[in-house]
Amino acid sequence: MADTDKKNKSKYKMRITDKDRERWRDMQAYTEELVSQGYQAIAGVDEAGRGPLAGPVVAAACILPLDRQFPGLNDSKKMTVRRRETLYQDIIENAISYSIVPVSAEIIDLINIRNATLQGMAAAVRSLKVMPDIVLTDAMALQGFSIPVQAIIKGDSKVNCIAAASVLAKVSRDRLMREYDAFYPGYGFAQHKGYGTKAHYQALDDLGSCSIHRQSFLKDKQEETRSLSVNRLGVKCEREVANHLSKQGFAIIGHRFSIHNVGEIDLICLRDDTIYFVEVKAR
Repeated sequence: MADTDKKNKSKYKMRITDKDRERWRDMQAYTEELVSQGYQAIAGVDEAGRGPLAGPVVAAACILPLDRQFPGLNDSKKMTVRRRETLYQDIIENAISYSIVPVSAEIIDLINIRNATLQGMAAAVRSLKVMPDIVLTDAMALQGFSIPVQAIIKGDSKVNCIAAASVLAKVSRDRLMREYDAFYPGYGFAQHKGYGTKAHYQALDDLGSCSIHRQSFLKDKQEETRSLSVNRLGVKCEREVANHLSKQGFAIIGHRFSIHNVGEIDLICLRDDTIYFVEVKAR
């Protein structure tokens, strides 16, 4: 049965309608306007997973070729799973450059979901192998770049390169959550992808939270209260310092990192290709 499913999946061919082609042309209009102004490498940036109770937020950046069409692109949330998967493969095989960056639940708890999303988006742009001439994001303004950055409200349904980034982020995150489902059985991550469904809340009541749950999203759970009661001052101060550094353009890449026979590093940060080790003292 599994082999048959794989065979059928491999034979799936996306049906492109006139509406799909019209949408591609409409969503390419802004790109063409930028090209007329002299821009060539135009990067779209988006994220997936800001709202779930568990798992990472995943950011993606993508530069599409100007001489190739990807009809069928749309806001990834408005597409079927099969269409997303098909376009995902088409994009990674034909994009000029793309990058996908997850930011863990631990970092989300440390610096909040907004800052974690901005950190992931900025890292995705910096991870592109081709330096873009301009960056277009879905709604969120990125700071610290010498190239122009434009935030477009509902950009994933208005501009093709942002829609492409939304597909990369969504498919990548969904695949991660299916993998987590095997490591943390009983929560149903493969089905709800970490979102707050009735089944997910029931699993939390039955099992408690696991290491990929966002404790800052589970404030009403007694387990979080217990876990934060130990060394509450240290956690609070580390969070405040991490938030401050995040706003200064530092990417938080580690928290309470333990080194055998040495000790624990409170925060590990990255900015301008330099790694910083930060010790937080609370009084």
